[in-house]
Amino acid sequence: MKSLSKSTFPIPAIILTALLLWIPKTTYAQNVVTNDQSTAPASIFEALESSKPGEGRVIVFVPSEVRKRVGTVGPQGGQILHGETNISLRGGFRIQVYVGNLKTSKQEAYSRASRVNRLFPGEVCYVTYKAPFWKLLVGDFISHEEAHKVAKELKQSMPDLAQEIYVVRNRIRYHN
Repeated sequence: MKSLSKSTFPIPAIILTALLLWIPKTTYAQNVVTNDQSTAPASIFEALESSKPGEGRVIVFVPSEVRKRVGTVGPQGGQILHGETNISLRGGFRIQVYVGNLKTSKQEAYSRASRVNRLFPGEVCYVTYKAPFWKLLVGDFISHEEAHKVAKELKQSMPDLAQEIYVVRNRIRYHN
């Protein structure tokens, strides 16, 4: 009787078989797909509506006005305010000087706004109420660096409020 510990297949044959099974899978994964720029679609609609062998067909029903606007940049990436054609809303930064939800918070927010207006007449103050918080936000800054610079000046001018002054993300008014 033959012992089970001895193999009837030589080790080189096992290695060769493993390589033959493994190589086609690895070479398949290394196939390179080139993207021919000469046939690139001009818009997302052309890409969706293009037909390829073996694939289904997509038909997009979109008004021509929408087709013209897709892929174009809007007014400064924001929304134009009604009645103010040279001002639009966009993402940016403001400086939060006060936030509170006490009975006296409204009065405190307006008091701090007048103080900021006296010290920094060039900066716009926004007192807002979003239940249950009153907030005082200052300025319209596109970059965090601009807002941080003014926040530092505010902290130096009003050291008693320095712990409450933060730069926050907000929708800002942007002059086109």
